Amino acid sequence: MNLRVCSTCKNEFPETEFFKDKSRPDGLDPRCKACAAERNKKYRANNSEKLKLYKQQYHIKNRDEICKKLKERYYKYHETAMLQSKKYREEHREELRIKAINYRIENAEIIKTKQREYNKTPKGKLNDSRHGHKRRCLSKQTPCTLTLIQWEKIIESQGNKCAICGKRFCKSRPPTKDHIIPLSKGGGLTFENVQALCKSCNSSKQNKLDHSKLVTWIN
Repeated sequence: MNLRVCSTCKNEFPETEFFKDKSRPDGLDPRCKACAAERNKKYRANNSEKLKLYKQQYHIKNRDEICKKLKERYYKYHETAMLQSKKYREEHREELRIKAINYRIENAEIIKTKQREYNKTPKGKLNDSRHGHKRRCLSKQTPCTLTLIQWEKIIESQGNKCAICGKRFCKSRPPTKDHIIPLSKGGGLTFENVQALCKSCNSSKQNKLDHSKLVTWIN
């Protein structure tokens, strides 16, 4: 290992402890890394205003080029992060699903409170109005023939219990009409396509499609 003497502290160090400098005949800075860093630190402290002004002028002069490089760097980083995130979700799909379910169970009251607060905001009211409008438009395109007698028969056939959680309906847990084939997938409000669910199960089911729950009431 070749050794060199630092021109500032006069100590001997391996060549790896010196910065590269192409302007020098041997291609190395005469000062060791520690002395070079100390010299640069003192220079920045003594010339802070000069360096600040130079930096501002450089940014103004090269604004377009700097913005272009920053955008390229951002998009490249964002694309890489998105791909990594997608790969992780695919590899840990079941783990993330269970984690999300457990989080919703453990923080049910907090989630409900936040949802109620959001629904009172202008954005929440607008989203609710938009959702209702879309649902009304869809309902006009699907059959709607369910009668009160048929609805009572559905509840009776289920033993006055929710078809998913099995909890008995009561004043605090009234039955709600659920489309077995969701409205968004063409299912109408008909005797053959409705089941009774509690509000919680109906909300969590969302627009999932399960043909196994379709009942043929005619038989």
